[in-house]
Amino acid sequence: PRIEFKYLNGEFQQQNKDIALTAIGTLIKSHSIKISKNQIERGIKKAKWPARMQLISKNILIDAAHNPDGFKMLASELKSIIKNKKIKNLIFVVGIQNDKNIHLMLKTINPLISAIIFTKSKNPKAAVPAYLLDIFKKISKNKKINRKTINNPKKALSYAKKIAGKNGLVVVAGSVYLAGEMI
Repeated sequence: PRIEFKYLNGEFQQQNKDIALTAIGTLIKSHSIKISKNQIERGIKKAKWPARMQLISKNILIDAAHNPDGFKMLASELKSIIKNKKIKNLIFVVGIQNDKNIHLMLKTINPLISAIIFTKSKNPKAAVPAYLLDIFKKISKNKKINRKTINNPKKALSYAKKIAGKNGLVVVAGSVYLAGEMI
């Protein structure tokens, strides 16, 4: 049966749920576990994963994407959101750890960006926003994209909200640490 997540957004979350259901089915068949259909449904309906495609307000989305694969998934989900919700502007608030493939991550979201604000979490491995901006300038030749650095994540989010407009969506991504500080 198709069981929908109540609190988890994104098609990949539905895929993860389907994989989990397949694994549970296999374990039941092999008599490794004994679990009722009702218990499975209750568990799935209660599942929560903070900072995964989490809307914290009408136009602010937090995603803990923190590596190239996460950014590919995020970009895919955002393309769907833009189409379905008629989003005009995507304003990114991005902070990335130094040990990540920053270039590839930024390149993945570049086609979607209306504006980007670079910030940093309190984690000591967080890349300096000016460094992120330098990398982005090498990737994006589009001078129309509003680019800014604001070290304080809350101030970066506040600025992003101001420039998003009525039909804009603010997307916070790049680090689990940053996502945690924003929720």
